[in-house]
Amino acid sequence: MPVKDLYQKVIIDHNRHPRNSGELQGDYLAAERHNPVCGDQVKLMLKIDSAGQLHEVAFCAKGCAICSASASILTELISGKNIREIQVISRQVFEIFQQKRPFEQLDLLGDLSALKGVLQYPVRIKCVLLAWHALEDALPQ
Repeated sequence: MPVKDLYQKVIIDHNRHPRNSGELQGDYLAAERHNPVCGDQVKLMLKIDSAGQLHEVAFCAKGCAICSASASILTELISGKNIREIQVISRQVFEIFQQKRPFEQLDLLGDLSALKGVLQYPVRIKCVLLAWHALEDALPQ
């Protein structure tokens, strides 16, 4: 199977069967982001304990498959991590998509590597990063 087909299957799978999709119950940190250019919307919710450990994460998204897949992948990547680890992952993602790091480093980030092809379409990078911006907004400072 060509790599391009595999990547598309990963994106489609995360879009059709998003991981950690839905509203969290109880108290949580949250942030919403909207891209008025394409209409994508993402709400990211985090339950983090007093020690900085993420216990639960969820998202709600409306928009393109790339935006939804990125949000789904984000939740898998940060699940079970502490705030510091999440910040490191987030910084890596931003630097890769801002071309400050080699795009090959996406291969170290699991299913996120499926979004590597987006680097050829700069306008779609905003679709990938929308959930990541919401993550940055939601994390305690």
